[in-house]
Amino acid sequence: DMTCPGGLRQTPFIQCWKETTVALDNNQFDIFGGLAKLLVKGVNPVEAGAARVMLAKAVEGHKMNFDLFSGLLKVESRADKEPTYNNTTDDFSIHDRLEDIIDSKIPMYRISGWYDGACVHSAIKGFMNVPNTEKLLIGPWDHGPADQISPFNKNQKVKFSVYTEMLRFFDYHVKGIQNNIDKDPRVHYFQMGEEKFKGVDNWPLNNTEAYKFMLSDKNTLIKEGQKTESGSVAYKCDYTVASTDRSRWNSLTGLYKNGTTKYPDRGEVNQKMLLFQGPENEKDIEITGHALADLYISADAKDAYFFVYLEDIAPNGKVTYITEGQLRAAYRKVSDKADAPYLEAGPYHSCKDSDKEYLVAGQVSRIQISFQPISYQLRKGHRLQLSIANADINHFDLPKFKPENIKVYYSEEYPSNIQVPVVEK
Repeated sequence: DMTCPGGLRQTPFIQCWKETTVALDNNQFDIFGGLAKLLVKGVNPVEAGAARVMLAKAVEGHKMNFDLFSGLLKVESRADKEPTYNNTTDDFSIHDRLEDIIDSKIPMYRISGWYDGACVHSAIKGFMNVPNTEKLLIGPWDHGPADQISPFNKNQKVKFSVYTEMLRFFDYHVKGIQNNIDKDPRVHYFQMGEEKFKGVDNWPLNNTEAYKFMLSDKNTLIKEGQKTESGSVAYKCDYTVASTDRSRWNSLTGLYKNGTTKYPDRGEVNQKMLLFQGPENEKDIEITGHALADLYISADAKDAYFFVYLEDIAPNGKVTYITEGQLRAAYRKVSDKADAPYLEAGPYHSCKDSDKEYLVAGQVSRIQISFQPISYQLRKGHRLQLSIANADINHFDLPKFKPENIKVYYSEEYPSNIQVPVVEK
């Protein structure tokens, strides 16, 4: 979810993650800056005396830790084996221990934020797959949570005390304090726009309806049921497209951050992308869950990377980021969910070589891309926008095979659309 979402490698993040982990293994905090060096002296030794023999042995042992990160740079598909220990990514992924985790019956509380890289998707999958996950909390936060990121609130201070909530959980399960946390809804999610937490017992929500918007001519999105004009739109791939360097992906580790997570007006970067704009909203709607882009495309190369973004266009023209998804075209095959190692909210792409299907130049192919989950209020008078690109050079590697041109098709035969989960009022 974090290193290769949709089969697209994030080498800059992997490198920063590696440097962070190596520094911690060596009990060195200089890498985090002068303040960290001043405030943190290192791992607190458990033995008395100045010799600190146990600490020295522990640090020395950690220097021998397997370099997982270099291994990640040498694999392409989910079934590839990294050369040092001959393991696949599945071999050291947490889902490979799913039965043990369930059998442990240890109560779990999963906490994430809507802008927490792809960790929010991981937290939701943990809730869906591990029955001993008793609670799920998703706030308007990035990783940590470090900051409050809701575009509807200019105060970036995290107002909700996550640590107090953690103490409630431990007080109940460890100390046996009857604080009624067991009576709370299993899921609390923050609805950005209404700016409040909502409690439910299931995820995905039971009370959502999939609003379908069809791609149509003149770069428009029209409501399902309206007449779609048949055609296609060509896009010259731009490999300079870069989302902000203060994005959800940058929040995942301190060395990768460039300040507080923030998405500026998307109007400028949109000029390099393929855009489809929807009608004005007739009322406020709550989008909560997992949206999907279901596109019919062609390219003049055997592979391509696809980045899709949902955006909010205000009446004054300001463009606000809502969420995003990405997928390598060669991994577009939708496999049987019964064969998946865990439950997925959207279509299951195995990202295995055995399921790889390269594009045929000029031939129309279907690609279904899940967006990162979100809860966002699209207000009356605002428009929903789908933006498509083939690169995000601030975060993801460029593809090995780079098409110069792609086409997106829309017709009765090729019904390209987006599906947005809207809460029924």
